[in-house]
Amino acid sequence: MSEGSNEDIEDLEDIQEPVKYEPMGIKQILTEMKDISELIVDLAYSAVLFNNEELAEEVHELEEEMDMMDSRIRQRRIGNIRVIKNRVEITVQMTPVFDIPHSYQDHSR
Repeated sequence: MSEGSNEDIEDLEDIQEPVKYEPMGIKQILTEMKDISELIVDLAYSAVLFNNEELAEEVHELEEEMDMMDSRIRQRRIGNIRVIKNRVEITVQMTPVFDIPHSYQDHSR
């Protein structure tokens, strides 16, 4: 490793900020994605119209943010599917327990 790359790593460590996790509902994420997508279209149009690289870079950053939001939604959906699957499994396992009252009824006759 060269000396320059060590300095680069140290510089990166200095600028890293802790990432705050803010839980958002799917509806809120979708609303924010809609707003960002409208902004992306406007900025992209302006970037082309004015040949502005800064605006184009902002579009790229917003696209990355949209990708992260899309990943959040996919993770939530996977989590929801797992919860539903677990509930179905528990219900199937509990089915014999639900039949106990019927069993007592049959024996009392």
